Amino acid sequence: MAFSAPQVATVLDPMNSSAHSAFQMPSVQQRKGKKWKPEEDAQLRTAIQTWGEKRWRVIAGYVPGRTSVQCLHRWTKILKPGLIKGAWSQEEDLLLREWVQLHGSRCWSKCALVIAGRNGKQCRERWNNSLDPSLTHGKWTREEDAQIFHLHSMNGPKWSHIASIMSGR
Repeated sequence: MAFSAPQVATVLDPMNSSAHSAFQMPSVQQRKGKKWKPEEDAQLRTAIQTWGEKRWRVIAGYVPGRTSVQCLHRWTKILKPGLIKGAWSQEEDLLLREWVQLHGSRCWSKCALVIAGRNGKQCRERWNNSLDPSLTHGKWTREEDAQIFHLHSMNGPKWSHIASIMSGR
């Protein structure tokens, strides 16, 4: 963004009350929840090439309006090369089952080191929502429907609480 001299003077003059309405730098709050723009992704990639994947506060300084946490999440969940999204293969499911059999259903970030291209959250979600043998797949019974209606009438739409009571679903 280029400014002519009068614009800069107006913006920087603390005595001029209209200066703040004429121009304001976007704050982190203003960018929160906004979609990432392609130029922000490019800035993030460049900063990571320079600083690596550890110094997120420094990296965030190269992506105006974004926090270190936003940059970390954007990189690890969206942009990181090699990240696999979408359907799981049979081989990935087998690796995940073997991991849980050996190590239990915890330490998902370590599990992700075994399943190339997947992150810990993906592994946890795949196990908890699809592969866990204690889950009941298939149609809901009338008894389950009645239990859900009863729990909803008692607790309201507190679905995580209802799910904790409805084991296997």
